[in-house]
Amino acid sequence: MFLEILQTLIKVLIVFSILIIAFGLAFYILLSKVSEPQVNHLSFSSIPMSLVRTFSMMLGEMDFVGTYVQPFHVGDLPFPFPSFVILCLFMILMPILLMNLLIGLAVGDIESVRRNAQLKRLAMQVVLHTELERKLPQMWLEMVDKMELIEYPNEKKC
Repeated sequence: MFLEILQTLIKVLIVFSILIIAFGLAFYILLSKVSEPQVNHLSFSSIPMSLVRTFSMMLGEMDFVGTYVQPFHVGDLPFPFPSFVILCLFMILMPILLMNLLIGLAVGDIESVRRNAQLKRLAMQVVLHTELERKLPQMWLEMVDKMELIEYPNEKKC
């Protein structure tokens, strides 16, 4: 079950990696030029760091005040309007959409695993009965084994 959900997660992350790269590059372009000495923006100083920071932002660590609000009020944000538009799109698309999508996929995977588990249980029962028939003495099997079974519909069953 875990491996099936992990496989689905990897497929989703491959699609989401395109969005992570796109937002990471957008944040690098928009926020790498913040040069205020008090605000240490090492997170968007290079493309790999920007991608890592974007991934951590996707998981919920935004640092909204230090990264966006403080440079905006100081006037150090080079492109304030596009930065906030991209940030709003990111906050709507990545954490909320990704978490809801993963929850939905996990629930769907669990449902399919549950359906397959019933079939696996029946297959294991068949294997068990086959092994028991092979290991039991032939005399017991002849006593239990019947060629035909008559069932009466009005008869009470225990």
